[in-house]
Amino acid sequence: MINAMMDKVLNTISKEKLIESMSKILNCTNAAIEVFAYDLRNINRNTNVDEINLERFFDFIGLDVSNKKKLFELNRFDSIIVSHLTSRIENIEFCKKPLLNLFDALSSATELSQFLELEGLKFIRKAKKLITIYNGQEVDWGNFRQCGNMTSNAAMLKRRLWGGKYAADRCVNGFLFNDCIWDDGNVKHITRCPEIIQDICCVLGRQDIVMKWVEKAKPCVICFRGRVADVIIDERTKYRTEKSKVYYFYKQALYYIVMKKWGFWDPRFHNPIIRLKDDLNVSDEDIVACYYIEQRV
Repeated sequence: MINAMMDKVLNTISKEKLIESMSKILNCTNAAIEVFAYDLRNINRNTNVDEINLERFFDFIGLDVSNKKKLFELNRFDSIIVSHLTSRIENIEFCKKPLLNLFDALSSATELSQFLELEGLKFIRKAKKLITIYNGQEVDWGNFRQCGNMTSNAAMLKRRLWGGKYAADRCVNGFLFNDCIWDDGNVKHITRCPEIIQDICCVLGRQDIVMKWVEKAKPCVICFRGRVADVIIDERTKYRTEKSKVYYFYKQALYYIVMKKWGFWDPRFHNPIIRLKDDLNVSDEDIVACYYIEQRV
């Protein structure tokens, strides 16, 4: 659990909350941030986030940019808000429950594991793997791959549940900005049913299980507080230190504010996906908001 009383948090739940949280962290006015965004009115929809000049911004709001170490101490923050797309059978009370990584969600008593157990599926931790038991028999995801049956789905399951050359993929992930995250083409399918259920049922030929989930569940968004130190930015290997991540998030925040102001923001392309370290869970105290998506996509 993160100490919310002591934390400096970059709040990305809305543009207004973002500006407000930045002004508190940087000890400047909301207006100063808005004016900086207005001064970048020559941007267009093809403008890249790397074109945002952070040093110019810090200087604009009155920070001394000559001492880099002191500058970071002034503008650092501890946590950010991450927006997680999912679907839930339970009602809105799910806000009061922790958000678990894949291994914990499948191997402990959760809505997901209990739903799958009714369909003959159980999951058992064994060393660093998660073993799948279907109707009393252990499933060999590697065998499906060798047979060429549903190769891509079986390969995905083998990687996520067994690991291999790379660590097993079991993290809690989400988007940096809480802004129509369901419009991203890479995740639209998650609003219907968790990806892990879709992959398992595709390989086992049990699409009826997917349909049962779809009939009962509602798509929703869960916003949670994540420590900068615990956040991983994939495909951005240069963003590994706390300082590099803080400055990356500032750039993205300014880019978001500017692009929104001038009508160029597109949630399909401009919203970074980030994740927590693999074994971490989100405590119920760190869930700051949750809501249903009114219309399926």
